[in-house]
Amino acid sequence: MICPVCSYAFAVAGPDASGRAATLVDCNHCGKFGLTGSLVACLPTLLAQRDAAPKLSHVIRRAHETGQLLLLDSYTTEAILENPLPRPRFVLRAIGSVECVAAVALFGQQRSMLIGQI
Repeated sequence: MICPVCSYAFAVAGPDASGRAATLVDCNHCGKFGLTGSLVACLPTLLAQRDAAPKLSHVIRRAHETGQLLLLDSYTTEAILENPLPRPRFVLRAIGSVECVAAVALFGQQRSMLIGQI
C-alpha cells in the first residue's frame, strides 16, 4: 500500500482495533500513525496545499520517534499545516587548516581552468 501522507510505497494500513472510526498506518518513512474517517475523506484536498505532505510527515515522524501514536483528525491536521516547515538540521564537521588550504587551492585551479576556456 502507499502511505496516504508521504506516498511512500511500503506502508501497511488497517482498521483501528479499538473500534474507533480510524485507519492505522505503519509507514517506513513517517512511522506509525492513525487517521480518523473524516480526515481520510478530506486528506487529498489538504495535501494539495504547498508543503502539506512534508509538514505532516515531519510531525508524524517526530511523534513516532518519541514513542507516541499520533491520531490525526481534520482539526489537528489543519493546525499542523498552518505552521512552517522546520529548518533543516545540518551536521558540520571541523576540518583542519591543511584540508581548508587544499580545498581553496583546488577551487582556484578549477576556476582558472574555466576562465581559460572562455
